Amino acid sequence: MVDEDWLAFPVCEVKDEDYWSAGRLADVSSYWNEKDWVHWHPAQWINYFAVKAFRAVPLQPKHNKRRHRRIGNIHYLESHILDS
Repeated sequence: MVDEDWLAFPVCEVKDEDYWSAGRLADVSSYWNEKDWVHWHPAQWINYFAVKAFRAVPLQPKHNKRRHRRIGNIHYLESHILDS
């Protein structure tokens, strides 16, 4: 692709949203997991961007840090997204 090319992205709207959660509480520890499921559908509009506009923004990658923790005889895997 060259700077003069264009990219098209559809504008999306929320069609449906579902919330899910589960948890467990023990003597000295707890576990909680939740998700917000969002179902999208395209609207009637399209955003156009020049390739040059994307290249003008510096890349700022995010690093995934994974850490193991142990509480009693239970092992946990924690995952964090860190800004670089």
